Amino acid sequence: RGETTLSEIDVKRVAAAHQIVNERWQERLTVSEVARRSGLNKAKLTRGFRELYKCTVAEAVSERRLANARALLSLSDLPISSIGYRCGYLSNASFTRAFARRFGMAPTEMRRREKGPGEQKVAEGAAP
Repeated sequence: RGETTLSEIDVKRVAAAHQIVNERWQERLTVSEVARRSGLNKAKLTRGFRELYKCTVAEAVSERRLANARALLSLSDLPISSIGYRCGYLSNASFTRAFARRFGMAPTEMRRREKGPGEQKVAEGAAP
C-alpha cells in the first residue's frame, strides 16, 4: 500500500474520515468535525489524507460536490443556483467560481455544451 507514517489503526480512522466525506459532503463539514467523528486529531487527519488520498479534506469535499454538480447539470433541468445550493455551496458566486476553477468553464457553459445537442435530438425525435 505504499509508504505511510500512520499506524494501522490510524489508517482505518483516516479511511473512516474519507467515508464521512463521501457520505456527508452536502453538509458543512469542517476538518475539526471530520477529525472528531473519525477519532483523530486535526494534524493526523490532515497528514493522513495527504498520504492516503493525495489531497486535503477540503479538496476531497470540493471534488465530491463539484462532481455531483456536474452530473446534475447534465441530467436535470434544475436552475444552476439550485444545483449549487444542493451541492453545499452557500452562494451562487462561490459555486460558479469553484466550478470554473475545477472544469475550466462556468456551469452555464458546461450545461450548454453537454445538454444542448441532446435537447435538440429529443425535440427532433418528438416531432411527428
